[in-house]
Amino acid sequence: CVECPEAHGDTATLPGVCSKCPAGFSSNAGGVCTKCPVATQALSPGSLCTPCPVGWSTTGVGEACRRCGSGTSSASGGSCFDCPAGTFSLAGGNCTDCPSGYSSSQRSSACFPCDLGQTSLPGGHCQDLCPDGQHWSQAFGLCIVCPRNTVAQSGAITCSRCPLGSYAPEGSAVCFSNPEIGIIMRLDTPYSAFDEEQFLRQMANLLDSELDWFRVYAVRPGSSVVYLSIRDPPSDEIAPDDSDVRRLNGGEKSLLLYQWWMLYDSRLRALSFEILDLKEYLRTEQDLNNVKVGEGAIVTLFAPTTPPPPVILPPHPFIIEDSNGGFQAITLISRTEGQFDPATIEFSATIASPAAPSHGYPSLLLLCMCMCVLRFLCAHW
Repeated sequence: CVECPEAHGDTATLPGVCSKCPAGFSSNAGGVCTKCPVATQALSPGSLCTPCPVGWSTTGVGEACRRCGSGTSSASGGSCFDCPAGTFSLAGGNCTDCPSGYSSSQRSSACFPCDLGQTSLPGGHCQDLCPDGQHWSQAFGLCIVCPRNTVAQSGAITCSRCPLGSYAPEGSAVCFSNPEIGIIMRLDTPYSAFDEEQFLRQMANLLDSELDWFRVYAVRPGSSVVYLSIRDPPSDEIAPDDSDVRRLNGGEKSLLLYQWWMLYDSRLRALSFEILDLKEYLRTEQDLNNVKVGEGAIVTLFAPTTPPPPVILPPHPFIIEDSNGGFQAITLISRTEGQFDPATIEFSATIASPAAPSHGYPSLLLLCMCMCVLRFLCAHW
């Protein structure tokens, strides 16, 4: 007996005769005919099972290949799958990237244009052109920062004016209620993992307050940016034996929070998140620049109101020794240009290591340097 060749092995015919396998069936040499596996086909009797071409497949064994539906495709010899977002396909075609400025959802047969204020890379998702607090200018082709008392969230094409009784600093995503201090706090928590209730519980515990004393206006990505304010505690929720912190009004608690953050206070270490950046704003009834009552101004708290000095004072200590080589005096020689705000002066002193000669008077040296700096400042103001 001789083995039947491939694609021959039909057992329905007379014994001893090698008959072709019918369409949809095939066999190995010396084997019996079996149905072709999924995503393969045998179109004619006596043919081998071959993979379906790209964009074609079968749903069962022994079937002829059929086109995958619109929005789907397949690899050669594979099952049909949904085209991912950012791509499209027609029936029996490949998944093709959407062009720049267009995108799609999963299993799409066509692409849609990104909204105004958005764009995309080929095959990508639509992304906002501008971040929070800015809007896209089609005329100039760039992002423009929203002025005070207007807001915009990422992807906006215009800035929206705050309603009556509220305000917003320049470049803000939300409006704050007047006269509350507006707080913009950036955390190290990923936006997708931010838990607002957990955040409020920790803030309330930190400032000895109730949850409803806090108002969260919005939480924006990057990583998590929280816009909030603290309102004054109701008088009926304050007891005579409450802590000093609990008895503070909302503005005082806002300032205390900023003080703790600036000083790296140990109380903040108990939080499950880290405050990466903290800004606070307040609306006044008088424009500080134009001195026009009624127009109001948005003040950035704790920010310097004068520009930095044109020249940074470099330290030039000059040590005078006596005839025996001992320490006698020290002076500070500096040259300045322009006027300086005392808030911009930074003084630092470094004492030599014990291995370096210090004439035995390191403390006296530091004291004299400080006195010289004070004398220099008094001479200029």
